[in-house]
Amino acid sequence: MQRSRLGWFTFILATVAFGYAAAMPSYTVVKVEAQPIIYVSGEGSVADGSIGQAMGEGFAKLQTYLAENGLEMAGAPLAIYHQMGDDMSNFDVALPIVAPGDDFDAGEGEVKLGATYAGEALKAIHKGPYAKLGETYAKIMPYMEAQKLKPSGPPWEVYINDPQSTPEAELITEIYFPLD
Repeated sequence: MQRSRLGWFTFILATVAFGYAAAMPSYTVVKVEAQPIIYVSGEGSVADGSIGQAMGEGFAKLQTYLAENGLEMAGAPLAIYHQMGDDMSNFDVALPIVAPGDDFDAGEGEVKLGATYAGEALKAIHKGPYAKLGETYAKIMPYMEAQKLKPSGPPWEVYINDPQSTPEAELITEIYFPLD
């Protein structure tokens, strides 16, 4: 079930209420190409921190699947948000992969084979801790309204650097909203 724009604002305002602050993000309308991905679905809460644990477990499953099936990563990890809420978010964590051969079968397990969105998207760059992403989202929505840009699907985040080896203040996250 998709959330209305009001639902997005509720999530954003709730996140901002925690007192997060972030630098003003930069915005660009870009054309993105579809990429093959492997992904797993999950859910978690920003409020209680379970989203981070759920994402970490999802990415671990994908890394194992990648190794066990001889697949090659072809880009930075990402998350696609199907529903964002005050208490719970539903998402897919994904790894872009080199396109497998036509005979590749992802099987019936938890890991699925898919593709990312293709088309125009608004891209915002967030620099800093993941805990402050809500502040960046809070700035994106008013910007989109002012520019008369309409989201046409779920947003996604691309995690450019590794949080295990990068100081929090230096983390780079690209946020994309597909456009009508």
